Amino acid sequence: MDYNNFMPKDRFVKNFLLTADYASEDTKKKLSINGVFDVIHAENTPAMHPGLFLVGNIKVYDKNLDSVYIDVKITDEENKSITERDVPRLELTLPNKGNNERSINIIYNIRNVKFDNFGKYRFVVEMLGEKVAETVINVRKTDDQK
Repeated sequence: MDYNNFMPKDRFVKNFLLTADYASEDTKKKLSINGVFDVIHAENTPAMHPGLFLVGNIKVYDKNLDSVYIDVKITDEENKSITERDVPRLELTLPNKGNNERSINIIYNIRNVKFDNFGKYRFVVEMLGEKVAETVINVRKTDDQK
């Protein structure tokens, strides 16, 4: 396979998407991520998480795009939104227009996330209205720490 000319069928491809206690990006776009997790332990519900970071890296294979908008949806097991107000839309200017492959980092600092029940919650990232990435958090009762 010629990796120099590799072009996937999708214009956006997830490299990774995860939740963490903290994330930042330096001036050279290098990510620093601390405290990666996919389980939240709670005594009871509703449970409030004071703040988490949704962190991702997406490859962009559409060399004609100058910019993208990114939306995040957080839903419960019944696909109902759990946020009282929408997570703000992120608008990014893409680097190096004309390149076949570009990489962008996504960092959302999401505050006061309320989980009404124990179970799984999906964090879905859409770019230009297309679903490109998803990660899941499981909210478990504290005594179920297996």
